[in-house]
Amino acid sequence: MPGNALWGAQTQRTDEALGQVKKASVLANRELEWLSSSHGHPISQACDEVIEGQHDGQFPMDICRAGSGTSAGMNSR
Repeated sequence: MPGNALWGAQTQRTDEALGQVKKASVLANRELEWLSSSHGHPISQACDEVIEGQHDGQFPMDICRAGSGTSAGMNSR
């Protein structure tokens, strides 16, 4: 977690979990051959970058995260 972050550990874990869930989905879809390597590889690489925290500033968190998870999945407010 960045030292100057204005969010706490739970928010950081949410970003990391989002990357992990998305990567698991990519790997499963590649294994099932529903997603080509040419599409899956860059998505998988982006997931690794999210997990590593390289894009933390790109995932604004809503004050209340409830419901179906659309705001997290679509990265919208």
